[in-house]
Amino acid sequence: MKILLVDDESIVLRGISTIIKKSGRDWEIVAECLSGEEALSAIDFYCPDVVISDIRMYGVSGIELAEKIREKHSDTLVILLTGYAEFSYAQQAVKLNVFDYLLKPTPYKDILECLSRAEAYIKEKRHKKLQEAALSTQLSENKAVLREKFLHDLMKGLLPVSVDVPEKIKEYQIDFSRFIILNLCHVSAKKPPGNDCRDKSLLDCSLDIFREIFSEVQNMVVITESLQNFAAVLETVPMKDDWKEKVREMATTVSDMLREKLGVKCHIGISETRNDAEEMFDCYNQSVYALETAKMKDEPVLFFEDLDYSLPKNTYSKTIREALDYIDRNFQDDISLKDVAEAVYLNVWYLSDLFRREVGKTFSEYVKHKRIELAKKLLKESSLKLYEVAYHVGIREQSYFSSLFKKETGMTPKQYREHIEL
Repeated sequence: MKILLVDDESIVLRGISTIIKKSGRDWEIVAECLSGEEALSAIDFYCPDVVISDIRMYGVSGIELAEKIREKHSDTLVILLTGYAEFSYAQQAVKLNVFDYLLKPTPYKDILECLSRAEAYIKEKRHKKLQEAALSTQLSENKAVLREKFLHDLMKGLLPVSVDVPEKIKEYQIDFSRFIILNLCHVSAKKPPGNDCRDKSLLDCSLDIFREIFSEVQNMVVITESLQNFAAVLETVPMKDDWKEKVREMATTVSDMLREKLGVKCHIGISETRNDAEEMFDCYNQSVYALETAKMKDEPVLFFEDLDYSLPKNTYSKTIREALDYIDRNFQDDISLKDVAEAVYLNVWYLSDLFRREVGKTFSEYVKHKRIELAKKLLKESSLKLYEVAYHVGIREQSYFSSLFKKETGMTPKQYREHIEL
């Protein structure tokens, strides 16, 4: 513990200094100052843990010194020495959060006891700060993990439709004005996958190279899919109109560097741009399709929009008819696209793309539309309370139901019912 002494009487300074040095404690006297002015500059230089100061001094008094310390060195404890005649004056110290003040003449044991209490206080405060810092770090890390998990589930279509995606996006501070999803798969050209340690090391190196090349992208989230595959959501707005060529150039550089430095063969699929995070699932599916095509054609980088992707006729395929039938029977429950995909025996991303192309809406949009249509019917034909209507259509939170209903109809459920009754 570092201690700084201030008194305009040198004999007092020497006495206090001597008793502290003879105490055998792990305390260091960093400076002995004969005035408040001298103490101010010494405090700035040494940043002591404790300042022991006389309250009455010429020039800068102990009270003024305590005030300056509070302004610039809030963690420094101040102990003031005062005579009986100055006791009421010393009470001002309470307002300045002074740690303690002792009456002159002060027995040495009282000074040592006061310093011991100050040391205990400092240790406890530092321990609490370390605990708070550790907790804050843990919370930040947990939030980062939850944020990545949410993005992963959003991209993979694993979120139930009842999840309030806009609210979660706000909660996790996901801010993509216009984005693409890049999907990268790498395989060692020399050794096949199989050794987890080697594959993990290869993945870490690949991620390092990728992040270095794409470091100019200010807003980017990388999500590991497997030891050979990861996806990245990239903000494209700062790259302006030439974003595609910049991304192509960076992706090609990544592919070249992985081949040259790590002996890795790399394929990259890149989606179209979107500006609504709720469309992240479609973007991900596009990146997967582009990646699979890149593998098939043995090309390092492929953009989804550059592929020949013809639309089917305006009739539903057998698979989509089965999917729609399943949704119509279960949309009032907490279903996900994964549930539908399992019911019709299709890969999730493939069903998502097929659904969007044939139905003209995403799975999420279709389910929300079904729920709002049923809600309108219930509001018109029943006397159910609003929260009961929300529950009946498969939405468990009334606030989300109200915001979704207004987004779809331009009115809140209450306004819609009142409008019908006019």
